[in-house]
Amino acid sequence: MDGVYVTNGVAVVFDVPAMLPGALRIELRNCVCDGGAQICVRGYSGEPASDRSLEVSVSGLSGGYCSLVFVHNLPARTNVTVRDSTIVMAGPMRHSQLSGLTDAVASPLVLYATSLLRSQLRVSNTVLRSLHVGGSAVYVGGGVDLLSSAVVLDGVLLEASGSPTAFAMHVASSSRLSLRSHSVLSVTNVSVVSSGGGI
Repeated sequence: MDGVYVTNGVAVVFDVPAMLPGALRIELRNCVCDGGAQICVRGYSGEPASDRSLEVSVSGLSGGYCSLVFVHNLPARTNVTVRDSTIVMAGPMRHSQLSGLTDAVASPLVLYATSLLRSQLRVSNTVLRSLHVGGSAVYVGGGVDLLSSAVVLDGVLLEASGSPTAFAMHVASSSRLSLRSHSVLSVTNVSVVSSGGGI
């Protein structure tokens, strides 16, 4: 998708299990996501297919009312890159039923009920901003497991200024963020602006 405008609550869902086997590349360049729209990469509810590889590249994404969601188990050796983007969550979100998320989750970047095996999620030179009450710049829920994987935030602004209950990065109380087998959560050159909690 290059230069596409997504708005008015539309959910763009990339349903990985429904796509043809083999190497899969999802690329979004210079797109606008606004008006309560969401972009969702949906993995497998069970064990990911072994014949699948996935690369997701997001660059130049902008929007004042948008959510980027990664949900369920992604294939091994998945590589996700988000760079040079400004993603803002300005209000409540009506999530796609495919995601399994409740509408209470109001964050520009969401990781939900997913596992990463020998994979990497890198966010660089990007603004993640939540202006909604109780929102967070990054939301982790439903149980997120990293196995020999890395989540890297480099040169990122995390802003959550909607209320005293906002968080820059929030792991839901009923959830977990598990790092196993030499997994890494790297935070470098990151700025945090929050009216509530930090990371």
